[in-house]
Amino acid sequence: MTVPIAGTGDRRRVRLAGIGLAWVLTCGTLGSCEMVGRFVEYTDGLRNSEEHAAVVRGVAQVGGFLGLLVSVPLTTAALPFTYLSYLVENQIQPEEADLVSRLLLPSFTLLGIGSLLGVPADLVEVMLYKTWAPPEPMTKAEREAFEQALDEDTLPRYPVVPVLPMRRN
Repeated sequence: MTVPIAGTGDRRRVRLAGIGLAWVLTCGTLGSCEMVGRFVEYTDGLRNSEEHAAVVRGVAQVGGFLGLLVSVPLTTAALPFTYLSYLVENQIQPEEADLVSRLLLPSFTLLGIGSLLGVPADLVEVMLYKTWAPPEPMTKAEREAFEQALDEDTLPRYPVVPVLPMRRN
């Protein structure tokens, strides 16, 4: 339900203010979640990690680039809101406030969201290759460490208390 306002320009301003408020609330909510760190790590891994195939990395990088292209006008439009959130953060936690990362939050967010285009390729890679590929053989040092940990976890430990004193030669 919309409230009737005199002119079309006023309606547009109210809509933009509502969108801006929604953006600030969304960013504030996302900024406080623990999942953001995991999201950033996963999307960075999709774009840069050598454990993913070149196709997955390429699709994720193209998606990230498209996300950055979309974010340029949004970041510019959100500058007053992101600067305001920086000022609030600077008053609450001055040692953790970072102007550049706060102002570019929409760009970082859309870079990560765009990188999610690599998820279908990642799923196909996991289903068709990684699930069926044999594990890499362990090196001798890895095998020794594994066996040592297995011995420590599974072999019983009996406290032995000597009854007689030790013999001296």
